[in-house]
Amino acid sequence: MKRKILLLVVLSCVTAISFGQRRPRTVVQRIIQLTRPDTTGKMPFQEALSKLKNTYRFTGQSLDRSSIGQLAWAGVGNRQASGTNSLTPGPLQSLFPSQLYIVTNEGVFFYQPIGNSLEQVLEGDVRASLAATATIREPIASAGCVMVVTSSVLRSTSARRSGPATANRDAMLLEAGHIAQNIQLQAVCLDQGLGSVAISDFDARAAARVCGLPRNLEALYMICVGYLTEQDLNPEPAAGMAVSKKAAIIVPSVDFQDEEFFTTLNTLTAAQIQTVVASNQIGPIRGVNKNPFDVQVRADQIRASDFDAIIIIGGPGARAFINDQVVLNLVRDAFNQRKIIGATSLGTSVLANAGILRGVKVTGLLTEGVNISNTGAIFTGELVENDSRVITCVGPQGAVKFAREVADAILSM
Repeated sequence: MKRKILLLVVLSCVTAISFGQRRPRTVVQRIIQLTRPDTTGKMPFQEALSKLKNTYRFTGQSLDRSSIGQLAWAGVGNRQASGTNSLTPGPLQSLFPSQLYIVTNEGVFFYQPIGNSLEQVLEGDVRASLAATATIREPIASAGCVMVVTSSVLRSTSARRSGPATANRDAMLLEAGHIAQNIQLQAVCLDQGLGSVAISDFDARAAARVCGLPRNLEALYMICVGYLTEQDLNPEPAAGMAVSKKAAIIVPSVDFQDEEFFTTLNTLTAAQIQTVVASNQIGPIRGVNKNPFDVQVRADQIRASDFDAIIIIGGPGARAFINDQVVLNLVRDAFNQRKIIGATSLGTSVLANAGILRGVKVTGLLTEGVNISNTGAIFTGELVENDSRVITCVGPQGAVKFAREVADAILSM
């Protein structure tokens, strides 16, 4: 009988904590009371949807606390509170309770929906460090605030009993997506010139360390909110001005390194960088691992002046580019026009033969190190090198880091 009573007490405590959405134990430096959320608005839902778009660069201006509180309420507060002091979580929210941490120039705050307040857990601006954990960094570093959706795996114990772990995690991510959508729509409805973007590709463990999250919490999603730049507020481009960033990837028609190519292409596309793939022939091409790709543009149709970056993909087939005057002249033009230049593995040898690497730190295919050094380059053999607008990687093992570095460099131009 005593054991049953003890078990009931423990379960009651767990349930109360789960429903109450209390923050796991960390040191609270100060508590900021937010203004009461606004539950009415003037913007119709259809208008908000029409204005909703992803924004990848902000002015860096801080958001006032009233706006932050409204965004936090839209994300998790309205999903948990009915009235000021009571909670009515739905089935999914009960099983997978999400909690919101907010990163600003002042520090890191936990949003407490009960009472609508912010509890500061870290002091100081960590946005740059948080940005370093993600594939797309610019919006995190320049946002007025970054809202980090977290969830506790420990609190989904009852859910794990009802289904496989994969299904439970999918439900947690789905809940995070709902929260992100609400925050982004609220940013539009505030009608203050705010933009937003949700970031899912980041190192969750590193992000948790930067934000000082308790050990039992996992960072699932980041929503960056900030003031739009003048260009985004007035999107009509001036005459001759490019609408967005553009990159050209030059890939061998045979035996290119599949991972280097597809990782770079997918990362740039995810960053909303317009990407053109060109080769020495039009039509289907295949990589070392026989993965196909259909090329629509020849390398001799590419002009450096039309792009923000030129990227040479390596692989055995890239040896054909080393003495290809079309590709070599393209690389020289890009360098002289101060574009971003990227190369993977054997692609670095192409840059070396174009004569642009004197005094530049690079990496590439290790067997080519001596030849590359003989052109005046500083060959390091590191995973990735980024020096003087020239970004290079040693091979497939550096593809992810390389692609991130290139995307960041292009977005920062």
